[in-house]
Amino acid sequence: MLLLYMPKGITLNEIKLGHAKQLVESLRERGLASSTPHKLVGFARQFFQDAVDWELINTNPFARVKPQGSLLKSNVEVPRESIAQLLKVSVHVWQGIVGLCRFVG
Repeated sequence: MLLLYMPKGITLNEIKLGHAKQLVESLRERGLASSTPHKLVGFARQFFQDAVDWELINTNPFARVKPQGSLLKSNVEVPRESIAQLLKVSVHVWQGIVGLCRFVG
């Protein structure tokens, strides 16, 4: 994926911070979900850090790149009333599973 956004023929040690910032901007312009650029930059940061650790390059061009985090709220609290209704119609096994997930975490 990273190669799609880099100039053709560029080598690992030629990739600079500007390329990393350009990648983030091009991902934003594609209209992807906000978590996608965040995840891809995280993978790139890890890849380039491994290259630094193996002394293939001197610095990680993605070390300072911070894409916007996800705007999606993943933790939504389900009201007790909804859980109570679900527990009334569930079999015992699912009552235990749902009850533990909702009330114990």
